[in-house]
Amino acid sequence: MDGATVLTYDEAAKYLKTSTRHLRELVYRRQIAFTHVGRLVRFRVGDLDCYLEKRTVRPDSPRKTSGRNRRA
Repeated sequence: MDGATVLTYDEAAKYLKTSTRHLRELVYRRQIAFTHVGRLVRFRVGDLDCYLEKRTVRPDSPRKTSGRNRRA
């Protein structure tokens, strides 16, 4: 697919291999880029790829500790 290809909620959820409900939550929280076409919400494939890339954990990256579930 071309990076400029535009997808619906269902198509974008399938592309990310997640549920439509989860994708709607990401949109609500403004954690994923989206585009309005009139009243409709659409997703560019390039933005979805960027979302995945930003969340990719590399093997050599340090772990983030949130302070929760830490053993003394």
